[in-house]
Amino acid sequence: MKKIVNIFTVSALILGAPSHLVATAETIENTNLNNSYKNLASQQLIPDPVLLELINTALRKPIDYEPTESELLSIKTLNFSYVAGKVISDWTGLEKLTNLNSITDSGRSGISANSNFLELISKINQLPNIISIDLTQTNFDLSVLSTLTSTTLTNIAVPLPITSVYTYDFRFLEQVLQNPNLKTIDFYYNLQNPPSTSLKYINSEGSESLKGPLLPAGYSLSITGLPQNWVYDNSKFIYNSSLEKVITISGQVNFSGPLSNKIRFGSRFAPGASFGSTFTFSPQSPVILNVHDTTLYVGDAWTAEDNFDSALDKDGNAVDFSQVSVDASKVDTSKAGTYDVTYTYDGVTSTAKVTVKDKQTAVNVHDSTLYVGDAWTAEDNFDSALDKDGNAVDFSQVSVDASKVDTSKAGTYDVTYTYDGVTSTAKVTVKDKQTAVNVHDSTLYVGDAWTAEDNFDSALDKDGNAVDFSQVSVDASKVDTSKAG
Repeated sequence: MKKIVNIFTVSALILGAPSHLVATAETIENTNLNNSYKNLASQQLIPDPVLLELINTALRKPIDYEPTESELLSIKTLNFSYVAGKVISDWTGLEKLTNLNSITDSGRSGISANSNFLELISKINQLPNIISIDLTQTNFDLSVLSTLTSTTLTNIAVPLPITSVYTYDFRFLEQVLQNPNLKTIDFYYNLQNPPSTSLKYINSEGSESLKGPLLPAGYSLSITGLPQNWVYDNSKFIYNSSLEKVITISGQVNFSGPLSNKIRFGSRFAPGASFGSTFTFSPQSPVILNVHDTTLYVGDAWTAEDNFDSALDKDGNAVDFSQVSVDASKVDTSKAGTYDVTYTYDGVTSTAKVTVKDKQTAVNVHDSTLYVGDAWTAEDNFDSALDKDGNAVDFSQVSVDASKVDTSKAGTYDVTYTYDGVTSTAKVTVKDKQTAVNVHDSTLYVGDAWTAEDNFDSALDKDGNAVDFSQVSVDASKVDTSKAG
């Protein structure tokens, strides 16, 4: 019989049973062995020791007790305050509490913020009878609620993130509010310590914008109940008088949007549709940032500093351009268009428009042919010129280089005409003249018939072409055939 007992003892050790389950040779009985194996199997139900402690507290069992599945079914409520400050890393087994109605942390505080809350929500989604989650004492990232798909929940209570409420991401509400059975989601906070924020205030402009919080699509933030002469509009606070010193005011903050009537704020005993908040404003001198628009033409050189005029800081001191942030990424001077350039300093942004136009600049000239000795000026070859905008330009505004032209000898010469970077070239060709008039002498007798053409042989023009006598000018006024001479 002792051999059998030893085998059982070794088997229990090999299987890794807890020491209090390993029976001694003197006490082992078959019934004890059966109980040990049952508990050994149930140990795998709740592997996380803190979760096991929490469940055993609900069962009123020792913290290292290994509950059975049937015992897990008896649990209706779990209170995290019994394991306050402890980390639950593995929620395996929680899904077996299928009769669980509520999870709460009422008491001192909740579990550690380092716990695995994403897995907790995953397990909650598997619980068919869960109707309430009340974790107002537990510090955790509320964004995990965006994975909450349980439709049995009727009430959710979580802490309002006091220190970060105006930068917090509340977009998880879109998923939570889709639950058709949900009656309320409550954000609790200590009414004696409401959320607060500080904003700069410029008398000519109002406060700096309230940057957040991030709300679901279709939601907006409204602030009411402000003191007289204060309004909140389009993310800014406006005081209808001059603010001369630091001031703190109070107001009521509300989230407005689809199903927002399910959202409540406040204490456990006084939830409402809005939460109180304080706002502290510090008067600031206006930051001044002056820029101007400009027009360029394709290919022109340009830098962002060209459109910058001046800047002053809150104390009225001049700000160097190097301290200004510039976004000129959209400007392309290689093609026509209108581009925005933003200049930002200390939260103030000014925009300059840079218009790039196609150049219409043109210089029109023509070639010409001269003959040695002909009179000539550079303007003879100039036709017209246009500026960038297509306006006519007088010849006097055109730069000319005619230094190579020599009308005293044959040749072809380039003449350049330049206006606003556009250059055109005219060719001036100077030719040798081939003009000739050939005549001959003759002898007549008194009374003979005679015409000037009788003495004309031929004529050539500048290019050596024959010229008809009719094109030749003749002076025969001195000829008198009636007398000898």
